[in-house]
Amino acid sequence: MKMSDGVEIEDSLIKELIRFGEKAHEIAKAHHLDPGSNNFTFGSDRYHRATELIIPALQEHNFRVTRKGGGLRATQEGLELHFGTARGADLRNRSNFDIDSSPARHRAGLANAFSQTAFDGLSEFNSNSVLHVIWSGDVDAGLTAVYVGKLMTTSNQHLDWEDLIRVDNAGTELTLDRMPADAIPMPTYESQPEPTFELGLVAEEKTNES
Repeated sequence: MKMSDGVEIEDSLIKELIRFGEKAHEIAKAHHLDPGSNNFTFGSDRYHRATELIIPALQEHNFRVTRKGGGLRATQEGLELHFGTARGADLRNRSNFDIDSSPARHRAGLANAFSQTAFDGLSEFNSNSVLHVIWSGDVDAGLTAVYVGKLMTTSNQHLDWEDLIRVDNAGTELTLDRMPADAIPMPTYESQPEPTFELGLVAEEKTNES
């Protein structure tokens, strides 16, 4: 699988990402009814299980694997993989996956912006391209999609997907240009319309005046 900037991930690793994502969902679902469980513990459980299960496959594909806090990082020359989970398959919808929600994602967006704008003569100082692997799903549906995406910091310091490829277990790919038109992203504060106010006497006031 090749991203628009030429960065490539072997198809054999993509298959493993899907396989272990499915397995992690199954295990997390089996523990979801344990005492003290909720939707947050389910999401955390499936993330940590998926990232632990995928480590041997990453190492077999020549990635160096480390943990930074709770997050998994897989690195090889010129490329760094980060991992996450989402509630639903539409990653543009912030109720499913809020791309602005963590400092690590902002650092990834800045690193990608830097690697794209650095002069060719300074290529030895360029940071790695950072790609996110996102497992999507919920308790009822299980694994609904696997995405590989590249976040970019925009001029207003928010993040957006510069590239996003979905690889589901039917083997299809869905790019940003072909994402479902009926997907409705969560509106931002700036996009909200101005409220309208209608002034006038209420019925009781009208009665008292007459």
